[in-house]
Amino acid sequence: MKTLLAAILGGVIVFAWGTISWMVLGWHTPTINAFSNEDQVAQVLVDNAPMSGIYILPRPQPSQAAVPPTEAAPAQAGPFAFVAYAREGVDPQMKMPMAYAVASSILAALLIAWLVRAAEGLGYFQRVLFIATVGIVIAIAGRVPDWIWWHFSTEFMVIDLADVVIGWSLAGLVMAALTGEERHRLGPGYRRLRV
Repeated sequence: MKTLLAAILGGVIVFAWGTISWMVLGWHTPTINAFSNEDQVAQVLVDNAPMSGIYILPRPQPSQAAVPPTEAAPAQAGPFAFVAYAREGVDPQMKMPMAYAVASSILAALLIAWLVRAAEGLGYFQRVLFIATVGIVIAIAGRVPDWIWWHFSTEFMVIDLADVVIGWSLAGLVMAALTGEERHRLGPGYRRLRV
C-alpha cells in the first residue's frame, strides 16, 4: 500500500512541478521561438500536410541509410525541421493531455518505487539520491536524443533536462519516506543481486 501511495504522490509531484515550471516560472518561454507570420505558416502546413503526424524537412530518402559515410552526399544548405503536427488543432483546456501526463508520471513513479523497495538497506537520503539518479537517467536517455537527432536547441534542452531532474528529485523527497521498509523482498523467488 505504501508503494502505491508513494507512486501516486510521486507522480502528482512530478506533474505539479512541470505545471509550475511551464506556467508559473515561465523559464521555457525564452527557449521557444515564434514564426514571423503564423497564419501563413499554418496555411502552408494545411496545404502540404494532409494528416496529423511527424514531418521532417527535408524528407529522408530510403537510400540514404545504405550509403557509406565516406560516400554520403554533402550536407543540405537549406533548413531542417522536425514537426509534430496536429492538423485538427488541440484542446486549449488540455484536459486529456493533463490526465495522460498525470497517469504516465504515476506509472513511472510506481516503477521507480518498486526499484527503491528492491534495493535493500538504503537510508532515507540514499533513497532520495537513488530516485534523483533515476531522474537523471530518464533525462539523459529520454530527452538528449531529441537534441542529438532532431536538433532541439541547447537552451530548450538544458531547461527540459533540469525540469526532469528537479521534478524527480522533489518526488524523491516524499517517495523515499514511503519506500523505507528495510529488507523488503519482492517474492519467494527474489534474490538480491550483488554487484
